[in-house]
Amino acid sequence: MKIGYYGYYGAKNSGDDAFVEVAAWGAQKYWGCTEHVFFSEELPQITTSASSLNYHKGYFSFAKAIYSIFETDIFISAGGSTFHSELKSTDLRTYAKLKKRLFKNSIAGAIGISLGPYSNAKAEESTIAYLKKLNFLSLRDKYSYDLACSYNLPYKPVEAFDLAALLPSIYSDIPNRAALEVTNEEKIIGISICNYERYLNGDLEKEKRRNKYFLEVLIPFVKEKNIKFRFFVFNGNPQYGDLEVTTNLIHQMQMDGLNNFEVIPYLNNVELTWNKIKECDLIISTRLHASIFACFADVPFFLIEYHRKCSDFLNDVGHQSAYRLLDGERNVKEVWSEIRKILFDKKYIYPLNKSASEDRALLNFTETYPLCENSK
Repeated sequence: MKIGYYGYYGAKNSGDDAFVEVAAWGAQKYWGCTEHVFFSEELPQITTSASSLNYHKGYFSFAKAIYSIFETDIFISAGGSTFHSELKSTDLRTYAKLKKRLFKNSIAGAIGISLGPYSNAKAEESTIAYLKKLNFLSLRDKYSYDLACSYNLPYKPVEAFDLAALLPSIYSDIPNRAALEVTNEEKIIGISICNYERYLNGDLEKEKRRNKYFLEVLIPFVKEKNIKFRFFVFNGNPQYGDLEVTTNLIHQMQMDGLNNFEVIPYLNNVELTWNKIKECDLIISTRLHASIFACFADVPFFLIEYHRKCSDFLNDVGHQSAYRLLDGERNVKEVWSEIRKILFDKKYIYPLNKSASEDRALLNFTETYPLCENSK
């Protein structure tokens, strides 16, 4: 069986790389897939054998991608915020929709995705029309699930969860983690910061305020003994990535005495990124998937809720209000107090729904394609 995967893959984003890792692993384990083709310029290193097909090189590569859609057994959107805009003629989902119209037995679906926020009413109408052509759909948050249920789709949507919650099922624990806690007194604070509004022509003052707040949260710990700051460049895209904002944050912290730090550049290997997150004692992030990695690696975390998807995630996993930063609006002195409890007193309450969220993530595979096949 051959599956073609469509999403924001190959853009040097560790969060999207996790979708590649889990989608290929899950489709092979639960669906018996033997061939994975991701419509992407390049792929990260993952545990399952897969190939990529870059359809952005020109007319020939685009035509090759369309041909590949028609020869796959399943066309699937796997993971992410891929449903918020109107489908264009250059969107491969348009051709998956055409295939469904021409061949009634063809299969198309979407797993672990979120819906909206839509750019306009026409974008929502276009999305609904596409969703009605699918054989199955699983959503990664309750808001998206409720929205899908309101669309009167010809199948029952599945309330699942983010695919990245299944990473612990793929990777074993770091062998020396227990020894690290006993023999090394140094605490590691992992940091993943990103910009947002500038890429949407939004209000840059929000971005400035949010980044200033991020700095205020960290400053009291710069001169603490035995604390190392580990800066993650979760998105290494040269145009939309995190390197510039990360470098700026480091420079500002150096003015206050920062010297014990390291930078983890974008790693083209999902497991290596996972392991580096798992080594941390605490994660503070704006990047959603830095916090998702932390959550399911059992690392305490704080997430700035710059987007609805961040709030949806925290609500769904049952993150404690003591660790909620909102959009950089929580009293910073209260945050300092909670950080100290985590680092020095080892007091932290893990998200209440973490285990249930992992179970729901598995539904992306167990409650989708197999059921649609059996109903034929």
